[in-house]
Amino acid sequence: MRGDFGTENNEVERLMILYWGMPHRAYLRGRSRHNVRIERLWRDVRKDALETFRQIFDYLEKNDLLDMENPIHSTCLFLVFQRRIQAALDPQPNCDPGDDLIASDPLYGFDGDAPLPPANPDEPVELTEQPTGTEAERAGGILVNGDEDLTAAAELLGDFACDRDDGNWGIEVYCEAVIRMTSKLGFSA
Repeated sequence: MRGDFGTENNEVERLMILYWGMPHRAYLRGRSRHNVRIERLWRDVRKDALETFRQIFDYLEKNDLLDMENPIHSTCLFLVFQRRIQAALDPQPNCDPGDDLIASDPLYGFDGDAPLPPANPDEPVELTEQPTGTEAERAGGILVNGDEDLTAAAELLGDFACDRDDGNWGIEVYCEAVIRMTSKLGFSA
């Protein structure tokens, strides 16, 4: 792993060194100029794969079609868009094969002039408490939809094709899923 001299990744650095040991060089510190490639990757991922979905979700919210506090909306959003987003992130057949050559350089990002990390590998690492369990993760803002919620929603929708192409980026499928789920929950309540 590679990081600059900022403090935001100190805990990650300490854990990497604790797990792999100092000789493995599992965490490298150096000037930020070596991070340019990963920053460019994130820019490309957002521009080429995720920006469309950000705009769709923004459109849905601005038109009062999406309220992330509404469990029906958040569940339908996941069911309709998760596979679409994953397909946009999956490698495309026309990718430049030279991109893999960059990742195969074991010394990429190593700055020989940088000092070694200041962490003492013998010093115990203090771990912060992480929420465990569905309710604690929801309260902590980590989890929106649990597996049980998604399974129940999919069963409720039955044979509804969440991943069908509606010619409108999934917006109409999402709206129809919300209407169906709201209708079915209204009848069963």
